[in-house]
Amino acid sequence: NLDSFFIPEGIKSIGDYAFRSCPQLMELVTPNSLEVIGKGAFGDCHLQIISLGDKITSIGDSAFGGSSNPIVFCKSITPPVIGQSVFADAEPVIYVPTIAESLYKDCANWSDYKDCIIGYDFEQTTTINYTTTDGQIADIDLPKILISNTYSNGVGTASFYGDGTVIPAKMFSNCSNLASVSILNSVKTIGNYAFESCMRLTSISIPNSVTTIGNGAFNFCTSLTKIVVPNGVTVINKSTF
Repeated sequence: NLDSFFIPEGIKSIGDYAFRSCPQLMELVTPNSLEVIGKGAFGDCHLQIISLGDKITSIGDSAFGGSSNPIVFCKSITPPVIGQSVFADAEPVIYVPTIAESLYKDCANWSDYKDCIIGYDFEQTTTINYTTTDGQIADIDLPKILISNTYSNGVGTASFYGDGTVIPAKMFSNCSNLASVSILNSVKTIGNYAFESCMRLTSISIPNSVTTIGNGAFNFCTSLTKIVVPNGVTVINKSTF
């Protein structure tokens, strides 16, 4: 029944099978000091979000096996050494520093996940506005990516790391009171499951800058009756609508 825990700064290693078979665990946020994650450490934990610091060097076999197609934020510029079947049969989305994207994709250790890797700017800051149906703040939960989230005078403002070209995967997922979002003209990619299960989302305007709409991006948006897909979109992934 373990559903959350806190790893303090200073911890450098998580041992083999340390949290194995804790199926209520949905989120892992590690301190920047962490260097090693042992084999099977989070096997069968159904993790949805994994945030790793910039000092991670080694991830063991099947460390995240059983995760639920997790969103991974890995801030290390040097690709960590990873074992076999780190994510098992899951389909992760892996955000790495933009300057290191090619390093990860060319790294033999990461060859199985080459198509899952996306360059991301962890240094810049982007702001996006939204409205809700009840005038309350939207429940956005992106560890180490979300900087602030406020709601004032009928408008919510979420600030997060990134250069404005990507709406991160799962950013607004399960925000049940979300009514509308002002997508920036700089956005090129709407990430996987970015608006999944926003059941009160009634309108969305996709700018011409967008080229890719990710897996399940608008899945279960049951109040959304019309979407205009601009000319620039070249990729619409599975289960998008």
